[in-house]
Order: sequence, then structure tokens, then C-alpha cells
Amino acid sequence: MRIRQFMLLNIFGSIIEFSFVLFLSYLIGGEILVNILLVLYVLFFAYQMIKTNKKNLFEESKQKNNLFEKYIGLIDQTSKLKEHKLNYKYIKIKELPNPAFYFKNTVYINTAAKVDDLLFEGMLAHELGHATTRLGDVINLVVFRLSTILSNLLYMVRLSIKDKKTWSFKLFDYIFYFLFMIFNTLDLIILHPFIKEDEYIANDYALKITDGRALRVYYYGSIKNMPKMKLKYDLKHPPVQKMLDRLEQQMNLSKDEENVYAIGSKIYYTNKTNNRSEHLELVHNYYLNVIEHDKNVSYKLANNFEKGKGTIKDMDQALQFYIKSYNQGNIQISIKIADLYKQNEQFEEALEYYLVASKMNIRVAFYELGNMYETGIYVEEDLDKAISYYEQGSTLREKRCINKLNELIKEEEKEPIEN
Repeated sequence: MRIRQFMLLNIFGSIIEFSFVLFLSYLIGGEILVNILLVLYVLFFAYQMIKTNKKNLFEESKQKNNLFEKYIGLIDQTSKLKEHKLNYKYIKIKELPNPAFYFKNTVYINTAAKVDDLLFEGMLAHELGHATTRLGDVINLVVFRLSTILSNLLYMVRLSIKDKKTWSFKLFDYIFYFLFMIFNTLDLIILHPFIKEDEYIANDYALKITDGRALRVYYYGSIKNMPKMKLKYDLKHPPVQKMLDRLEQQMNLSKDEENVYAIGSKIYYTNKTNNRSEHLELVHNYYLNVIEHDKNVSYKLANNFEKGKGTIKDMDQALQFYIKSYNQGNIQISIKIADLYKQNEQFEEALEYYLVASKMNIRVAFYELGNMYETGIYVEEDLDKAISYYEQGSTLREKRCINKLNELIKEEEKEPIEN
């Protein structure tokens, strides 16, 4: 019903607009000009129909990292709902500002509009939402109006012109925008309301098949980074802030996630922060309470507690999160754990982790082990063993090991090792 209403209203609008053009042509040039315009319009309409119904409307751009493959399940899910197999492809068209769009049973990702790969899921899910509404399958039948074509052309021209702060440019922009709005008068009434509604419906569907975080980051990034001029001339979409607000209401975000825009452990933006300390606090609480603690998140939390970034310093918490990260597979931080145990004078535990670090050829560990055996900290004093560890560290260019060897080994027994 909605698609039928969309088509009928736009066909009716096209007839009104073309009749008005013919009437003006008749007043200016009579029947001959009218007949010429009729022939040109029929030819133009036929050309557009043939062009937009081609299977290869846009030439495919090959990508080394084909992210579509990762989300075949989502595409198949939508194809099943649509009862028609969806196509998808990468394209590269600099003239198009859209990073992604859906048209005639195909989802397009435009690589000319560079977007972080982590946002791919959100863009794809949104376009799959458009596929379920079917508006993009019929839109080419009803919008071949002269006003639509001219307004799209003006939009592309304005995007290609860089903003300037001079009063003459501001006057030009005002006149240009006024002209743009005149050409969009009919579309604002019978075309754009359907397209704007379709944006909300597409987001609703996207939230059914994804968690919405990638889409949320994309919208917030658009508000922060997209030129205001582009937002002003984009009449086909609802205000990005409104789409973001509705998306967030449906996501039921926790208190610790409300002002953090992230995908997994990657933080893109924080909101409502007056200084860096507030930003760090939001990030820390997000890591602590929102996402699963993998080895990287555990490490970040440990580092925060150790240095007091976004939270109060707490060395016990720091040690526990470092150990958690280590147990999750981050073996490299064995040296950090050993150092913290050493600071706590827990030498038995420190020795255990220094040995792990030495097996990974972490050169600092060889100095610490050599020092323990040289001075008899926790272990029985053993100068030969100490020298052995210092020698291993010196081969890795650990300066403290080199200095120690030069102190312990007499000149006549061994030439000094240079720093």
C-alpha cells in the first residue's frame, strides 16, 4: 500500500510538472516547441529506464578485503525475507557522496567515500533495511522529473565547491540554496516524505539484525565531521541528529555507554566531556562495565588503574587485570606482572614471571634475574648463574647487563663490552 501510494503520487507530480513545462513552452514557442519537448522527454525517459534497469548499472570495483563475505548471513537473511536473492558489490564513484546505498535489488558500497571498515556492518545493515521496504526497487519509475534531475545536479555542483568565509561567497551560497529549494518544492511534498520515512524503517530493521553500535558511531561521526553545508543540502534524509536520537532510544543504552561511541574496544568519540580527565573517565567506565574483557581490554584497564587514567590509582587492581590479560593470552606482559610483584616484595611470584619473560627473550628480564642471583634475593646467591643471565641480556643489547658484566669480569679475563 505504501509503495503504491508512493508511485501514484510521484507519477501524478511528474504529470503536473511536465504539463506546466509544456504550457510554458506553448506560450513561448507554440505547438512546434511543445512537440519537440514531448519527443525529447520520451527519448530521455526511455534512456533512463534502459540505463537504470541494467544489471551492471555501476562498474564493480575489486577489493582485496571483501567485507561482504563476513556478513553473508545477514544478506541471506534479508534475501529470504524479501523472497529474492540480493546482489551486492563495491563501486568507486567520486561524484556520489554516499558511502553506501541500495538500488534495484543491489546493495552498493562506494569506496570513493572512505569509511572505517568497522562501520561496514552498520552501513550494510541499514541498506539491507532499505531492501526490505522495496522503495529502492521502484524509485527509478517515478522520479524522472526535470526538477528532480536539476536539484540533484545542483546538489552535486555545490558539494564540489569549497566553502569560503567571504561575504560574496556567503551571498552566492544563499542565492544558490534558494534556487536549490525552488527546484525541490515538488519533491519536498511528494517524494522526500517517503524517502525520509524509509530511512527510519531501514534503521529499525538494522537493529533487528545487528546491535546498532556501528550505525550509531557512523551517525555521530557524520554530525561531528560532515560539513554543515552538506547537511543543509541533504533534503532526502531526516536530520542526522533525529535519526541518532531514535536509534539510541531503541538501543536501551546503559549509563556507562550513553556518552561513549565505540565498536567493541575501539573508542571513536565521547560526548559531553569538558576536559581530558572526563573523557578518560568515560572510557575507563565503558571498558570496565560495558564490554567483554578480552586480553586487550583487561590490559587497558590494568594500565588505567596503574597510572590513574580515568580512575583512582589502585596497584592491586592493576596487578589483577594484568594477570587476567596474561591468562587470556597476553604473555608479553609477564614482565609487567613481575615488576609489580617485585615492587610488592613478592619475590617468589616475581621470579616466576621473570622466567616466563626470559623465555620470550624480553631483555629486561635477564637483568632482573641476574640481579636476583647476584644479590641472593629470594634465591640462593649464585654468581655464575647471575653472569649467565647478564650475558644473555647483553646479547640482546640490554645496557644494564653489559654494565654489570664489565663490573664483574676482570679486564684480563674478558675484553669490556662496549655500549
